[in-house]
Amino acid sequence: MHNAQPWRFRYVRQTRTFELYADFERAMPYSDSRARGLHIGCGAALLNLRVAAAHDGWHA
Repeated sequence: MHNAQPWRFRYVRQTRTFELYADFERAMPYSDSRARGLHIGCGAALLNLRVAAAHDGWHA
């Protein structure tokens, strides 16, 4: 929603995993008061990360 990109990725080297966190500081409380758009955006970001990882030969 409005390209707010309300997520953060973190790569954990020891386990070779990515973590996805919602970034509520980038949320839009007036136009998305229930954070539905934030959750949908996080899901889309996760899907794009999985596609990029698969393209590079990683297993999701």
